Amino acid sequence: MAQPMTAMMLLAFRGVTLSRIKVHGKLLYHLTPLNTVQRRILALMKVPLDIYAGLVTRFSKTNFHSCEMSVLRNRKINAATP
Repeated sequence: MAQPMTAMMLLAFRGVTLSRIKVHGKLLYHLTPLNTVQRRILALMKVPLDIYAGLVTRFSKTNFHSCEMSVLRNRKINAATP
């Protein structure tokens, strides 16, 4: 049986996102649903699917802040402008 490489397994999860948006003052979260291959990888690793689903709950309890890459680039450009 072939052993998958880490890079290949990570590639299978490319595009999975956990989004946090504020609508009418209320924070909402969305986690990309897993496809068949992603669910199979987690099953082979003996990772229960409820661990993945629980990321939204765990994430909502953190003080994590993120922003789009375009915002970061603009900040860098603005900081460099005299």
